[in-house]
Amino acid sequence: MNFFLVVDFILYFFIISHSYRLICKGQIKAKELYFFGIYTLLVEAVLELPFYLLYLDGLGIARFLFPLGLYFYFRWIKQYERDRGLFLSLLLSLLYESTHNFLSVTFSSLTGDNFVLQYHDPFFFVVTVLTYVVILKIIHYFHLELNYFDKDYLYPFLKKVFFALLLLHIVSFVSDMVSTIKHLNSFGSILSSIVFISLLLTFFAMNSHKEQMEKEIALKQKKFEQKHL
Repeated sequence: MNFFLVVDFILYFFIISHSYRLICKGQIKAKELYFFGIYTLLVEAVLELPFYLLYLDGLGIARFLFPLGLYFYFRWIKQYERDRGLFLSLLLSLLYESTHNFLSVTFSSLTGDNFVLQYHDPFFFVVTVLTYVVILKIIHYFHLELNYFDKDYLYPFLKKVFFALLLLHIVSFVSDMVSTIKHLNSFGSILSSIVFISLLLTFFAMNSHKEQMEKEIALKQKKFEQKHL
């Protein structure tokens, strides 16, 4: 069995689980994290196997359906409300897929397709490691956290963010499909880059909106206090 393939496979579930823990800001205990990792492993296996047997595993259909498996966990096992479960499912999936695809496209364009074909497994192992590093930076820089839903003044904007994430998830799937067609491979690479950049812009918009709303609330509070002095 290929060493890099096995390690890359383990890293995938580690990244998803660790991202979940960071976004939930210390709300997840170690026991639950292990359970979540095993659950995502089983979901991936259940989704991948039928398409592998039908020789359709290269189309990215399993990855497109993966957020549904996460949603089932958040909605019926964690008992999150619908919007929170949908948001977290799409967020975790997009964080990994868009970052990994963007880095793959970027480095393959720098090294050349022949290099990637010759060193396929080590190449994607390195990309996966870099994906983990970049995701950590994104989560910390944009302050991605689940307690957005605990603040009523942010909730309406998060509904718009949800539709943006859903659209990006669909475009990411189209990118995977297009990339399997040789003469459209470059177009697929462009789409994957657009998805990643758009995802970062979405996070930036979330942060900007949050800061703006908090400043407005602080200003109203200050005026209220001054009025009643």
